[in-house]
Amino acid sequence: MTSRDRRPKVRFVLPLLFLLGGAIAPASGAQTVRLNGFIKSSYYYDTQQIVGAREGDFVLYPALATSADGEPNDVDNLLFFPFFSRVALTVSDLPKTFGAEVSGLIETDFYGPTNDDLNNLRIRRAFATMTWETSNREALFGMEWSPFFLSSWAQTVATEAGAPFNPFARYPMIRLRQSVGPVTLTGVLAQQRDAFQEIGSAERQQEAALPTAMAGLAVRSGSLSAGLNATTKWIRPESTADRFNSGALQAHATYKGQGVEVRTNVTYGGDLADHLMTGGYVVADGAARPLNVAAAWADAQTTGPVSVGLFGGYLENLGTEDSGLSPETAAFAARGYGETHAIASVWRVSPRVTVTSGAMRFGAELQATGARYITGDGPADVYDDTLAPSGRTDETVVNVRGNLSVFLTF
Repeated sequence: MTSRDRRPKVRFVLPLLFLLGGAIAPASGAQTVRLNGFIKSSYYYDTQQIVGAREGDFVLYPALATSADGEPNDVDNLLFFPFFSRVALTVSDLPKTFGAEVSGLIETDFYGPTNDDLNNLRIRRAFATMTWETSNREALFGMEWSPFFLSSWAQTVATEAGAPFNPFARYPMIRLRQSVGPVTLTGVLAQQRDAFQEIGSAERQQEAALPTAMAGLAVRSGSLSAGLNATTKWIRPESTADRFNSGALQAHATYKGQGVEVRTNVTYGGDLADHLMTGGYVVADGAARPLNVAAAWADAQTTGPVSVGLFGGYLENLGTEDSGLSPETAAFAARGYGETHAIASVWRVSPRVTVTSGAMRFGAELQATGARYITGDGPADVYDDTLAPSGRTDETVVNVRGNLSVFLTF
């Protein structure tokens, strides 16, 4: 695998015994403690090298045909992957707090917080929730999905659930929700963590001393739900640099009818690298500027013991909102998973079929992903004056992944 990937160190997972021990120990009082999760085994074949994470279980797009050191990437790859198996502990029926029903969840898997920590436990989600049922109000404190993912995500067999076309991130946060009839309002203050961090590490946001702010509005009517999300964040590229701001907007819709489900999502914004999308930011003419991206996807599937589904997505890098910039003097920020700002566009089409019987589910998915890279002898050959990739020479690389995954749910 090319990289975001690095070879992991395998370590002993003794902490799991404590988690399981706490789950089966007698609970005090009248509280309810429940253990659930799944065991997942995945088997992948790729027609060429990919850019992804966790040995390639999480795939973003195919790598450029020739790596930076001149090695060919157009060679196939095989991966057997068991580390996404998961266990969660929920607790409910606790004493009320300020008149609210209280519950909590802590969830872990063997994915590790970074590529180097594969086969180690991590906090995947962990939060306490206070719910005032009579006023339809909820407060959440802890680690949970970003609203940009949670509002609508693709039901793929693949772990990435539509990324990089769909924003994908979990954060430590404070989340407030208020429902009024069919309308739900959501407000979030969050901070980046683990894989979901700014280019140059999560310290870039910590040193900005301001959290990410998100707001959402969703409406439900029968089988249809739809909504809008917005986010803004402040980043300090260096500890002594000025802060700069970036934002994003999203529209989403879900239809759950008789025997069929359809989901769709459109996202536009700058510096969405912490949501595992392309772009990031650039320092040009003495100021940092977010690089914008536009992405859209749709996912449809039948429901029932045998389900057939199809996912399609498209993403395009758009550069900055300013023009007249010099590519030769611009300093692009890049993450370890490749210089995504040199990708003009990415597309994906993936049909799938799943079969569920009892506690077992079998999923087969064929995932074709193409990335159009802009190449050249220098920055002027790769970028225009908005620093969007639009050079004279482009190279489209396509990877086809065969995915067989088996789930045991408990």
